[in-house]
Amino acid sequence: MSRIDDAVKRILQVKFVTGLFENPLADRSLVNEIGSQEHRELAREAVRKSLVLLKNGESADKPLLPLPKKASKILVAGSHAHNLGYQCGGWTIEWQGLSGNNLTRGTFYSLSTGKNLVTSAVFAQQETEFSISVTTKRTLPVCFWLAR
Repeated sequence: MSRIDDAVKRILQVKFVTGLFENPLADRSLVNEIGSQEHRELAREAVRKSLVLLKNGESADKPLLPLPKKASKILVAGSHAHNLGYQCGGWTIEWQGLSGNNLTRGTFYSLSTGKNLVTSAVFAQQETEFSISVTTKRTLPVCFWLAR
């Protein structure tokens, strides 16, 4: 209970210091700034600084990241491959996150040319429903499986 009390105390202190008890309504004149390029750049910087990579490839001598600068194709697959809401969660651009995906095809770019590298997004509800053929493995040096 003391942990909850401490958390609530800190939240109320921030609200008091920022004046939310005196003026609880947002300034509606700033609504067009939400999602602005400046905000998106700041959000990307926050992600870069806070991202934690739990595993980078099969072993320390064979890391997956950074991606090869000459990678010609990337496969994005899995039940979450075509859903930005699942990939990013809530509090992204909309308070509950985006649903569906208008981003996957533009998510991965060539590091050297800036061109889009995603060649396909394959959707499957379970990992067992999806397999990559030997030929595909040879032509797709980088594959991402996005699922729960």
